[in-house]
Amino acid sequence: MKVFITGGCGFVGEHTAAALLEAGHQVFLYDSLFNSCPETLEALRRITGERLPFEQGDIRNGERLLQTLKAFGPDVVFHFAAFKSISESFQKPLDYYDVNVSGTLTLLKAMRACGLKRLVFSSTVGVYPENAPSPCPETVAAAAPHPYGETKVMIERLLSRLGDSDPDLSSVILRFCNPAGAHPSGLLGEKARQPQGNLFPRIWQAARGELPQVEIFGGDYPTPDGTAVRDYLHIMDLAEGCVKAAEYSLGHQGTEIFNLGSGAGASVLSVLRACERAAGRCIPFRIARRRPGDRPEFIAATGKAESILGWKARRGLDEICQDAWRYESHRN
Repeated sequence: MKVFITGGCGFVGEHTAAALLEAGHQVFLYDSLFNSCPETLEALRRITGERLPFEQGDIRNGERLLQTLKAFGPDVVFHFAAFKSISESFQKPLDYYDVNVSGTLTLLKAMRACGLKRLVFSSTVGVYPENAPSPCPETVAAAAPHPYGETKVMIERLLSRLGDSDPDLSSVILRFCNPAGAHPSGLLGEKARQPQGNLFPRIWQAARGELPQVEIFGGDYPTPDGTAVRDYLHIMDLAEGCVKAAEYSLGHQGTEIFNLGSGAGASVLSVLRACERAAGRCIPFRIARRRPGDRPEFIAATGKAESILGWKARRGLDEICQDAWRYESHRN
C-alpha cells in the first residue's frame, strides 16, 4: 500500500509509520509540527533505513493538502492530526472544533477531489458516555462528556453519513484507549512541543526531576486503590492495529468501528509503581482533586478487532514502562 498520514510526526503517527514500513508499505508523512518534532524523520530513517517523504502543512490548508495528495497518490489515508487533551478542550472548545472538525472536513474534501476512497480515522474511547459499561463494546451509543470527545463524535457521524452516500467509500474508525510506551529501539517515543496533560509524560518528568511530583487526579474513586482505572495500550500494539485496519480497508466498503485497547485495566497508582520498577527509582506523587470529564474506570472490549481484524494487544504494562523509560532516559 501507499499510505498518507496526517499528524505523521506525532506519537501515534510516527509509530504507525514504523509499523507500516516494517510490513512493506510506502509511507508519506504530513504534519504541521505544531506539537511534534522534525527529529522524527531522522529517527525513522535510523530504524527503517528509509528517508520518508514529508510535507509540513496544516490540515486546514485545503490547497496544500490537495496538491500533496495528488502528488503522492495514496491507497489509504490515515487521519491522526488533532488536538487531544480532554482538560484543554474545556478551556479552548473553539480551537478544538476548528482543528478537529474543520480540519477533517478540509481533508475529506481534498480526498474527494482526488478520488480517494480509503480512510482510517483515529477516534477515542472518550466518545463513550460516563455511564458506559466496562468493558465497553462498540455497540454502546457515543455521547461524549467533553468537547474533545464531541469533536470525534461529530466526525464519526459524518463518516457514517458519507458511507451512506457513497457505497465505494471505506472508513475504518479506530477508538483508541490510552497509548503509552515507545518503540523498542528507544529512538521513537512520546515527545511533544506543548505541555502534556497525559499521565506518562508527567510521570517521566517527575522521574527525571523536571517536576517536583506527579499529580494523581482523584484518590477516592470506587476502585481497589482509590485511583482511576484505565486501559493502557502499548504504542506498538496500537500501531500494528492501525496496519491491520489499513489492510482491511482495501477490501471493505462502508463505515466500521473498532476499539483498540489492551482489554485490561490498570489503576493510576499501579502505573506509577510499574514506572518506578522500570526506572529503578521512587517517583514522588500527590493526590489532587478529580478532573472534569474523568470517570472511575474504563476498559475497552476488544473482541471485534480480534475477530475481524485479527488483532490483539500482545504487550503488558511492564513492557510499556520499560520501553518508555528506555526512550525517556536517552532522549535530549
